[in-house]
Amino acid sequence: MKGADSYGITDGVTSSGDRGNLNGYGGKCDDTIQTYGANILFNSTDDDGNDTIQGFRADSILNVTGTYSTLANGQDIIVTVGEGKITLQGAAALDAVRRTLR
Repeated sequence: MKGADSYGITDGVTSSGDRGNLNGYGGKCDDTIQTYGANILFNSTDDDGNDTIQGFRADSILNVTGTYSTLANGQDIIVTVGEGKITLQGAAALDAVRRTLR
């Protein structure tokens, strides 16, 4: 992870393993998460900023805390969680986006 979210710097996270958990990404700043693995669980809260997930797959799960809504935007799915947004790049092509609510 790069940056320091207390200063609003954009963070970057890359994950290549299977069956992993990505928690909270980097706080309130805007993060870009690249994943190349299968069965990844993304844990997010309503104060995680505006994040982008690249590589969200049919076997991925987005686990959110707080209220949320979804919107298709071209090839992407935008999940609004509290005051933040998570853009799932390319996820509109999936049959479904698996989500859980904590």
